[in-house]
Amino acid sequence: AYTMLGDTVADAYAALIPQIGFKKARAMLDKAAAEGVDSVKDAPAELVALMRSVETEPEWLDWSKIDYATERIRPITALAGEAIIRVSFMMTYVNGYQGLPMIITGALTSDSAAKRMKETISTFKMASLPGALRKGGVAYQSAVKVRLMHAMVRCNLLKRPQNWDYSVYGVPIPQVDQMGAALGFNHMMAKYALAHGGRFNRTMEAAVEQARYLAYLLGMHDQFLSNDPQQIVDTWAMCQATLRHKFDPRGKDLNTATLTAYRRHSQSRFDRLMHELDKRSTRFLYTKMVGSRTARTMGIDSEK
Repeated sequence: AYTMLGDTVADAYAALIPQIGFKKARAMLDKAAAEGVDSVKDAPAELVALMRSVETEPEWLDWSKIDYATERIRPITALAGEAIIRVSFMMTYVNGYQGLPMIITGALTSDSAAKRMKETISTFKMASLPGALRKGGVAYQSAVKVRLMHAMVRCNLLKRPQNWDYSVYGVPIPQVDQMGAALGFNHMMAKYALAHGGRFNRTMEAAVEQARYLAYLLGMHDQFLSNDPQQIVDTWAMCQATLRHKFDPRGKDLNTATLTAYRRHSQSRFDRLMHELDKRSTRFLYTKMVGSRTARTMGIDSEK
């Protein structure tokens, strides 16, 4: 079911946009994310449903773990955030259809790749700030906006059968396709834990909690949000089994655009050096996550 499921409450609100206009829809969402949906006068039922789902904390949520994660993981995020986000993007290009929404929307240039990363990287980086994932926090608000963006992509593509063949590709950006980007590093930590005693240490446990709550805010179902190493690996395997493992050559173009996108503040020698380090780190992490054979198929050589 999750191979064909998008985000029912966000999709319903996105479907209202042609009627109420994007500017008004976005303004109401921004206010609801910052101040709560009750602050939005005459909020449509679809917005109320979306925000109630966001505002309702899952029973498994442990804020003490997330608070600990902000203390221990923030330095890692600051140092390795660029490579992590590049890899997260590239994880969605590894078969014949996951990257199609980016291809169809013309996101094949380094400039547009850099812009997409700038818009998305803030969500993941801000999640490591104290209080950022709490109601009204900066990462909380950003996650809600990303959720609407995904819903708009789904609604727009499903109206364009000449570009998106539903009978072949199903729903754009379904739940299973989001796992690679949102929970890829949880999978890596789970594999490590299983190979070293079968349990997460305290820091890894906190990192998993932070990532899975952010994924929850982004609209992922509880089915994907375990904190048990074995279940994380099993769920990952299940999701991979649903993918159509036919690599689209255009995914190489997306990988190249994402890998080479220049996001440093200047062209100084230092910033150019850091950009090269970002690229090398991205190649290494990507190869570790997808395997050397798939990496080479997708145009990434970790030895370059």
